[in-house]
Amino acid sequence: MIDEMRSVVTERLENATKIFWSPGSAVLRRDADLSQNLREEYIQAYFRYVHPVYPFLDQASFLEEVSKPQFGQLLRNHPEWSALYNTVLALGCQYHGRGAFFPGKGLAWHFFMKARECFPKTLGPMPTLLHVQTVTAMAIFSQNMSSFQFKEDLLSEAARLARCLQLHKSDRVDESRIFWVIYQLEKSWCFQNSRTSLIADFDIDCLPPTTTDPIRSSHDWFLSSTRLARLLSVCYEELFSVKATMYTVDQKQTKIQSVYKALHAWKESIPAQYRPDNIVGIPDGQGPQSRAVLIHLNFSYHSVVIALARLAIHCGIEGDLSDFGTGEVMLRNAARAILELTSLIDLKAYTSLWALATMPLAAMLILFDLVIQDPTGPDAKTNLLFLDMASGYFSRLEHVTEAAMQTSRLSEFTYIAREYHRNEILRLQTDRSGSSAFPGQQTVSLLLGEPSTNRPSLMDSNTNGSLLPGPDRAEIHSPQGLQVHVAGERTAVEGSVPAAALGGPVSHLSVGAGQFSFEDLFNTVILPFENQQPW
Repeated sequence: MIDEMRSVVTERLENATKIFWSPGSAVLRRDADLSQNLREEYIQAYFRYVHPVYPFLDQASFLEEVSKPQFGQLLRNHPEWSALYNTVLALGCQYHGRGAFFPGKGLAWHFFMKARECFPKTLGPMPTLLHVQTVTAMAIFSQNMSSFQFKEDLLSEAARLARCLQLHKSDRVDESRIFWVIYQLEKSWCFQNSRTSLIADFDIDCLPPTTTDPIRSSHDWFLSSTRLARLLSVCYEELFSVKATMYTVDQKQTKIQSVYKALHAWKESIPAQYRPDNIVGIPDGQGPQSRAVLIHLNFSYHSVVIALARLAIHCGIEGDLSDFGTGEVMLRNAARAILELTSLIDLKAYTSLWALATMPLAAMLILFDLVIQDPTGPDAKTNLLFLDMASGYFSRLEHVTEAAMQTSRLSEFTYIAREYHRNEILRLQTDRSGSSAFPGQQTVSLLLGEPSTNRPSLMDSNTNGSLLPGPDRAEIHSPQGLQVHVAGERTAVEGSVPAAALGGPVSHLSVGAGQFSFEDLFNTVILPFENQQPW
């Protein structure tokens, strides 16, 4: 299953790359079908839904330029303006249902391709602020499912241009605004993908701007996003960089606790109704931009918690991490919180792939691993319920996206975990009933093909543990070759189940409780029924 999913993703990336760079093959000429009114609606949708989250454009100056009579000539003479204009249309039309989950489809992809045609021309020897705005807009669009494979190149180019223009030391509002948008995007992406940032935190000398509130509250959400991006940068440098590999376990534990405290302080700065672990829904009257901000901040918070918890477990750090519990507890709670938030995710083409699939999948695999590692633990049943929740979400995602990503197959993880949990519970009950003369022993007798009245009881044994001889002792019958263990008996019936009766050698299946390996789920070979010998 893992190999099939990997091949599907690889094929998807290769096909999208071919479509993106093929000259005009996927560009649908629909300019004649778009009226000026539609274009204005798409631009308004951009500034209503995208601009509050990523405020890197000056709305007044952009609308003024677009409304000029000579704007068409400006597009023909300045490719960077054409690329920016078409990317704004691509972002805005997605909120009118014109986006798609497949590369090469939808009006949004058409506008993105038109921007791509102008992209090489925008990379001149003397970049301007307009060049940075164009690449940043394209990077924002590339977060969705249809074009996520281009995000790394576009974000890296945006960060490079910002550094070339010294935007991190500018005192102009328009320049500092776009720098902090790039900072948030680039720092988040680097932390998620274990990459070194191109932006040096110690060399920044500009203030974050005051922006429009996307959730209609008094809180500055852009500043909160910037602070979280800064925390992600510190976390990567202190704990996941090459430098961090030289720390001792005690030093790592101290740094993990320090980052946890900083993360908790950031969490407390969020309004109570929107804090991670406390959010219950989106207030009435809020649009997609509110969902995007809250989902991004909550998922980013939980991604840091997961990273720190996994590092603590990897380093063998035992005990509570400050006041937040053990690494396993933090891992479990973060995974559950992510799956609880899936009901708030907009299953639309404009939603980022990271929020749409990456974080829910990470949470699902974490809970799957916890169930496999401790199938009879007190949290196993609750974790299975959350796995059922994840299965339902991924099935719904495949339906909404028209199988753009075959995520319904992920429900097999839930099935495997539930079956393993059930088998371990039965095995545990069988082991307990084997040492008792109570009715639980009857279940074992039925499995062995004999009535429970023929089983020796504890009263039939002497003080040395051996069975008392005499006519009252019933003979134990078992299937041929089956090894039977009786409570209180030190010896067992000689023989074992023939290997051929189980379809082949089974030495590689002898896994005890707590020793289960994730790879064993996919390395086990089960022969077809026609190749198995009957009992």
